[in-house]
Amino acid sequence: MVEVYRRFAEEWMAMPVLVGPKSEGQKFPGAVYTLCIEALMQDGRALQAGTSHFLGQNFAKAFDVQFQNKEGRLEHAWATSWGVSTRLVGGIVMTHSDDQGLVVPPRLARSTSSFVRSARPMRSGPRRWPRRTRSRTNSAAGHATTSTGTNHSP
Repeated sequence: MVEVYRRFAEEWMAMPVLVGPKSEGQKFPGAVYTLCIEALMQDGRALQAGTSHFLGQNFAKAFDVQFQNKEGRLEHAWATSWGVSTRLVGGIVMTHSDDQGLVVPPRLARSTSSFVRSARPMRSGPRRWPRRTRSRTNSAAGHATTSTGTNHSP
C-alpha cells in the first residue's frame, strides 16, 4: 500500500515523498514493522502522510482471532493496517499554497473539475450579509410582525 500512496502523492498531488520504515520507537505499537511516506513541506519539516503497518499475528493472538486453515487446524490470523487521512489533504495545502492561496496540481485539478466549477469563488474583503427581518408573533393580537413593526395578517 505504501507504494500506492507514493505514486498518488507524487504523480497526482505533485508532492514529493520519501518512503521507508519507521524506527522501533516510531512504529505503530504492537506492529512488527511500519512503513510510511513522508512529504517535505515548504518549511523544511517532514509530514507523515500515509502509513502501512504489518501487524503479524500480534493482535490476532491478543483478541484470539482464528481461522481454519486448509489442513483443518485453527491458526491465528495475519493482519495489516494501512490508511491515509486528512493529513494528506493538509499536506497538499502546505506544499502548494502561499499567502495568495492554493494552486491545485493540474492532474488533480482535472479530476475535481466538476466540483471546482460548482463551488462559489472566494471573496476578498468583508462579507456583506443581506439585511434580514425577524418575524415574531404578537400573541395578544394574533398577528405576525417583523422587526420593522409592519403588521401582516396571519
